[in-house]
Amino acid sequence: MARVLVVEDELVAALSIQEFLEGTDYTVVASVTSGLAAILETEKNKPDLVLMDIHLDGEMDGITAAAKIREQWDTPIIYLTASTASQVIQRAIATEPFGYLIKPFDRIQLHTTIQIALRRYWLEKQLKQTEQWLATTLTSVADGMIATDTNGCITFMNPAAEMLTGWQQAEALGESADHVLNIVHPQTQIVPENPVLKAIREGINISLPEYYLLRTKDGLERAIGDTAAPIRNAQGVITGGVIVFQDVTERIQAEAALRHQVEQERLIGQIAQRIRQSLDLPEILNTTVAEIQQLLNTDRVIIYQFASDWSGTVIVESVASGWRSMLGETLYDPCLAQPDSVHSYTVGKVSKIQDIYTDNLSDCYIELLGRFQVRANLVIPVLQDEQLWGLLVAQHCAAPRQWQPWEVHLLTQLSNHLSIALQQSHLYQQMQHQVERERALNRVIQAIRNSLDLQTVFSTAVAEVGNLLQLDQVTIVQYLPQHQVWRNVASYCRPPRLTPQTELEIPDQGNLFAARLKQFEVVRVDDYSTHTDTNDAVATSTYPGAWLLVPLQVGNLLWGSLGLNHCHQPWIWQDSEVELASAVANQLAIAIQQSQLYQQVQQFNADLEEQVQERTTQLQQAFHFEATLKRMTDRVRDSLDEHQILLTAVQELGLAIGVTTCNAALYNLEQQTSTVCYEYSRLPQLFQPYTVAMTHFPEGYQQLCQGQHFQFCPTSHRLPEGQVAILSCPMFDDQGVLGDLWLIHYANFAFSEADIRLVQQVANQCAIALRQSRLYQTAQAQVIELERLNRLKDDFLSTVSHELRTPMANIKLATQLLDMALRRLGILENTNDSTSRYMQILQEECQREISLIDNLLDLSQLEQEPENLELTSVDLGVWLPATIAPFIERAANQSQQLSLQMPLDPPRLMTHPASLERILTELLTNACKYTPVQGLITVFVQVTSAYIQIGVSNSGSEILASELPYIFDKFYRVPSSDPWKYDGTGLGLALVKQRVTQLGATIQVTSHQGMTTFTMQFPLQ
Repeated sequence: MARVLVVEDELVAALSIQEFLEGTDYTVVASVTSGLAAILETEKNKPDLVLMDIHLDGEMDGITAAAKIREQWDTPIIYLTASTASQVIQRAIATEPFGYLIKPFDRIQLHTTIQIALRRYWLEKQLKQTEQWLATTLTSVADGMIATDTNGCITFMNPAAEMLTGWQQAEALGESADHVLNIVHPQTQIVPENPVLKAIREGINISLPEYYLLRTKDGLERAIGDTAAPIRNAQGVITGGVIVFQDVTERIQAEAALRHQVEQERLIGQIAQRIRQSLDLPEILNTTVAEIQQLLNTDRVIIYQFASDWSGTVIVESVASGWRSMLGETLYDPCLAQPDSVHSYTVGKVSKIQDIYTDNLSDCYIELLGRFQVRANLVIPVLQDEQLWGLLVAQHCAAPRQWQPWEVHLLTQLSNHLSIALQQSHLYQQMQHQVERERALNRVIQAIRNSLDLQTVFSTAVAEVGNLLQLDQVTIVQYLPQHQVWRNVASYCRPPRLTPQTELEIPDQGNLFAARLKQFEVVRVDDYSTHTDTNDAVATSTYPGAWLLVPLQVGNLLWGSLGLNHCHQPWIWQDSEVELASAVANQLAIAIQQSQLYQQVQQFNADLEEQVQERTTQLQQAFHFEATLKRMTDRVRDSLDEHQILLTAVQELGLAIGVTTCNAALYNLEQQTSTVCYEYSRLPQLFQPYTVAMTHFPEGYQQLCQGQHFQFCPTSHRLPEGQVAILSCPMFDDQGVLGDLWLIHYANFAFSEADIRLVQQVANQCAIALRQSRLYQTAQAQVIELERLNRLKDDFLSTVSHELRTPMANIKLATQLLDMALRRLGILENTNDSTSRYMQILQEECQREISLIDNLLDLSQLEQEPENLELTSVDLGVWLPATIAPFIERAANQSQQLSLQMPLDPPRLMTHPASLERILTELLTNACKYTPVQGLITVFVQVTSAYIQIGVSNSGSEILASELPYIFDKFYRVPSSDPWKYDGTGLGLALVKQRVTQLGATIQVTSHQGMTTFTMQFPLQ
């Protein structure tokens, strides 16, 4: 909400301005009468706008005060003055006011001027901020930027452009862009057309196709990249050009280095790919030396592999024609065999010899290299598992050679790839051996898993392990803690050396190997004969040699052990054999556990089958109850008859649960009674409708009134058995208890949880249905009462129509007489006088009340007894222009445009002209009311093969789609409109709807994109 300071020395004018601003979006922060006071109030309150009179109290006039306020606080000023002298206006213009209103002015002029002033002030402020931001941005840009006019003369340079060209903006302004931005081709030295001039001429963005050189004012040359573009104004007219450029010298150098590096990486990648395409080590090494020799364009490349004494052999070679081959040569360098030399190569030493005759080498080393015609030598170590494996050597024979850093880096990387290839080859060999073991183990595992019979599993396992490892004997022993022995349950012996010893028992007490197995430890015995345990004396004498014992752990318990035996001689067990035996033991443990689980599963399956049968029976009963509940719910809810609801409930429950008797009772809580109204029984009628006092069974009815069910077994004299089982459940909802359901059966019967749930759900459904039935009966009574009241209302309006119209007619006549009397006395001659205003209000409100009464009575008559209208043929081409003529004049007076659109020769329309005129008048009145200044109102006629459409549309107003269905309701007002801005009773469109229907037509309203349209559709006769 904008805050306004009023500076006005006339009290009446100041009060009028404040009154004008009341109820708007503006707040008057203060009203002062002098220029000095205006300055003080501005400093104190910081208003958003000042309304300034020019002639003020004191020595300072409004123009002087406005100038100081604008200078110090930049507050917008609007002058409100009666002065039209040219010198005063010129002084006022000098202060850059935002408005100048000549007294007298009206509310609309003041409101409009304030809106325009505040909007202009906001836009100017935003423009200044944008200009400041743009200037700061252009100055801060790291790229050079030069702007020119359409002739190519420089109008702006940022600091970056000054630094790159050597020109200062002050000396460059007005100079030609060709002179300041001196660009030449780097190779041809041809001066191209200036990009900014070309961009201005062709009207498109221009970029140099490649890097050009910029010659600075100081004679330096810089490689630049630039982009030029034309500058256009808001109308698209080119007003100049701009070029943005930057120094790309470092980028060019970096790109060249990057290209060289990429080429190296590409070649390294190719070589590495070829190395990794094969696991054959000789092929890898030969590929490597061939690629290096070709890449470096050198005379020879070799790979030298060390022996254990640090002598070595050239194992691969790539040599150019004409030079001696070194392939297969065995060389020994005693200096290289020194620990320091080996260590230095291990940590990555590189040896570079540019010329063997000038690099201070020992004579023996010169003689060794010279023997093979070597002049320059580059040596890179090759490692395997961080140990020195050999050397990668590049040799140049024809002449000395200065080895480049990138060549050293290249060979170092290739040496790393060779190390990987060596490791891969070694791992491949190990893998091949491991694969053989895995295949054998898989055969064992598969044989074990093909059967759940432990004896079959054990026999297969010991045979496969014995054959795989070429063992003399393999045994499986089970530990029996209850008997304190280890019993042999499976055995393999390689014939004809040994005979299987099944059922052999070894004592547990004092057995050191057994103690270690109980700790889940693998026992490795390389020579059993050295063992002197008396408990194992029989085994020692029977099975000498080497034993490997692996525990069989099932869960957290020791089941037994797997034993591997080499007889007659000691044997050193390898880690791979231990790993294989452990893996087989793990699989045996899994097989044992699977067998145990299988037996458990068999028992579980038997138990589960029994449970499934029991559960199936329960589910069948549940499905039966669910179907019964659905059927009962559907029948109960389909009826609003209380009798039918309860009768259905007791019958269905009695049949579903199979009880002897089921009855329903309704409560009277005020009288504390329960009346049994409905009953189902398989016996002769025992219970007749009767009423029971709740006090006769207080403990039971107390639970029922709290929504709780219960069952009990009382003694009944009415049933032959005497003792009975009873389940009682309340019909209860969120509003309280309505009654109960009682189920009665023989004494040896017990109600299950499913029975109780079914009865509870039926009771809940009965409670809902009873509430619905009673609500329906209440609603029916209310509908009958509303129809009676509506008839009374129509009778009342018909009866008092004269009494409603007569007082208002007298008031209107008295108002007219009073107006005539006051005019004769000259009291109403001043239209701005309050008496004239009060008289005008009295006349308008009187007419408004008369219209309301007329509309009410007309609407009541149309709703009660629509009259039969005599339809006549109407020529729309003549009738319609005459009907809307008064509204054309009215729209013009309100600065609106009203137009008529219809075919040249529209068909005649059968209608009631007076009713159609009243409809059109109401629609046009609304259109004129809600259309803004300069808005458009259109009356249109459209003809189809079956209908004539007559409509009215207006701009400037739009009704929400959610409000359109209610637009023809009585007393309806659109929520988005101001109810105090537009008068009306809210009955006009309701009458339009009734009259259109009376004419046998339809009316629709649409509203979108700022247009609202009412369309009537009349069928062609």
